[in-house]
Amino acid sequence: DNDIVTIYTHAIVKVSVSVRQASHRAQILTLLTNLIQTPWPTPAGLFPAGAQFNQEHNRWQVLPVASYCGDSIMQAADSEECDDGSNGEYGTCNLCRCNSGFTLDAILGECICDSTDATASVDTVETSSVQGGDNNVTFAVQLRMAVTGVDSDGKITSPTVVTISGLDGATVSATNGEVPISCQHAMSSLWNDDNGKSQCKIGLQPSSGTNTWRSGHARWSAAEGTLMFTVLGVLEISAAEPRLSRFYVTLAVTNAGSVQSERRPDISVCEKRAASAPSNYADMDLYALKKDNGGLLGYGYILGATAKKIDYSNQSQTIEFKKPMGDVSTTVVTVIVPAGSMPPNSELILSGR
Repeated sequence: DNDIVTIYTHAIVKVSVSVRQASHRAQILTLLTNLIQTPWPTPAGLFPAGAQFNQEHNRWQVLPVASYCGDSIMQAADSEECDDGSNGEYGTCNLCRCNSGFTLDAILGECICDSTDATASVDTVETSSVQGGDNNVTFAVQLRMAVTGVDSDGKITSPTVVTISGLDGATVSATNGEVPISCQHAMSSLWNDDNGKSQCKIGLQPSSGTNTWRSGHARWSAAEGTLMFTVLGVLEISAAEPRLSRFYVTLAVTNAGSVQSERRPDISVCEKRAASAPSNYADMDLYALKKDNGGLLGYGYILGATAKKIDYSNQSQTIEFKKPMGDVSTTVVTVIVPAGSMPPNSELILSGR
């Protein structure tokens, strides 16, 4: 009657118990089973670096070793699904797997958030069209989906990542690809702090080793002409009041030094925008909101750098407007400003729109 009860604990430790009395067999089996199902601490060096226990499937998963994870190189041969250079739980990658709320896009090789909003729209106003001049560009972003934002634990269960595209040609002061921005809710009191002060509730994931989301920051790509950020505040949906899911973002740029093609920027939420996709511009009366602060009426078209500023001079001035045509810049408009035609301490802005 020497029955052997054999149990494998997480495929690592084999437990063999000799049971002499059949009446005790079930009790011992229950006791050992409960012991095994209790989460065990992981001794240092016992499991491969990056391993984690999967409670659902009752087994250990061996993830990429630490030397691979977080090096910004996606190494599929080492079982990595992603690697954005971040090893924290708040970004898109966590232990080189897509975080909760993100799914791997096998074609792009990137983690893309799941909360897509194909009907989102954008309106735009700028404060200057002068070539090489400082320009504050404001975007009105209208979402058609609710956003839960950051919870009390500092987590976002359904991340909403917004990308504004069509900003190429502008120069932005960026640090490691990050730029400061300002923002506010269209109904500003909804994003106020406890003291009634307006807060910017869009930003980027926390830096390594912290759990604080960096509001007022966005990711900038000069090569792609894109601005990307995560919505951190709550947005509600109401057919009667669309402003509940609308907010404004302002970015400081320097205009190009020559005429560009004016454009209406586009927006995408949790997806890569197709080049052939129709414009998602929508007039949200943004000019009426910003005209007293220097906003220019452009019907959503910005970054053309179509104007030049001319200072007073006793000399005749010849002003040329150039536009890139392939690999060369071609003069498209020439303006002559006669000597003495402008009063002292004055400036003239000529627009070649």
